[in-house]
Amino acid sequence: MATINVLSIPKNYEDLARWIWVGRKNVPDATETKFTVVNEASGKIEIVCLASPPSSGPAFASYFFQPGRTPLVVEIAYRAQDPKKDDYRAAAQWMIERAVPTR
Repeated sequence: MATINVLSIPKNYEDLARWIWVGRKNVPDATETKFTVVNEASGKIEIVCLASPPSSGPAFASYFFQPGRTPLVVEIAYRAQDPKKDDYRAAAQWMIERAVPTR
């Protein structure tokens, strides 16, 4: 079982870069990956993913991206040993590929 949250940028962060910086600072041992997906509404979107290290008990992955004016994050939390963890990550990516940009 997993929990998936979608959050918009907190008011006290000026932009996506600052939000990602805070994420790195809060979880310094997170694994960072960058990749691009094709969003149905806005084309290519750069994603920064911060994920818990493999040795952690509860696991998470935070996908930071900006499909329009508003930066967003899709967060998933699950048990590290959950056999469906790849399915959860695929669901998060599916959500990002279909996110509707704000105008």
